[in-house]
Amino acid sequence: LLQHLRHTRLMEQNLLQGLMGKSSESEFYKIALASNADSLATWLLPSIQQTLFKEKIVLELKIDDQSHTHTLLETGQVNACITAEEQVMAGCLAQPLGKMRYKMLASAEFVNRWFSGGINREVLRKTPAVIFNHKDLMHSEVLLKGYGLPMQSYPYSFIPATDAFVKAIQLGLGYGMVPELQVQPLLENGTLIDIMPEAQLDVPLYWHYWKRQSKQLDVLTETIVQSAKEILR
Repeated sequence: LLQHLRHTRLMEQNLLQGLMGKSSESEFYKIALASNADSLATWLLPSIQQTLFKEKIVLELKIDDQSHTHTLLETGQVNACITAEEQVMAGCLAQPLGKMRYKMLASAEFVNRWFSGGINREVLRKTPAVIFNHKDLMHSEVLLKGYGLPMQSYPYSFIPATDAFVKAIQLGLGYGMVPELQVQPLLENGTLIDIMPEAQLDVPLYWHYWKRQSKQLDVLTETIVQSAKEILR
């Protein structure tokens, strides 16, 4: 019911704007979107900047892990979402965006301090990690699969902010899984080091949205899908 009400409200707003005509220069359209933090921190906003200007769109952004954002669409809290979920919900459509690559990174100083003798199971049990939040399972899956280490067997910090997360790794507070898009210059100049090339993960992302949508959301959908295909893998 809530999903239906939100959808209806957006369509009513679109209809009213059309009836009022182009003279209403102050009227903006609010669209509620759910995104993972890494997309928001890297490619999303630059990709849609011109569309937001042209179509006079303002956003209500909700941030969650890419494996949970589709729940916000399912419960009617957003009009569209970026998600790792491939399955399309009833009343919605979905398009693939591409894959976001993550690498296990650490600072050069951190590597010298903690991994000077190499990386193995016993070393990792004593080495501090940095994880985004409790919903971020990438780090724990890599260590469980590659080294048989459950999450409770090594020290870690939760740092649930994208810039602070990368900064913590730069400062040597731990090692962690970082989106390649966010730190490419730091990888190229050697500030950060890929310590587990075999642990590289490519996470597929999808754009889910209502079948019935406003003109503004339709244009935004086209922009996001096209931009993502050019930027993501």
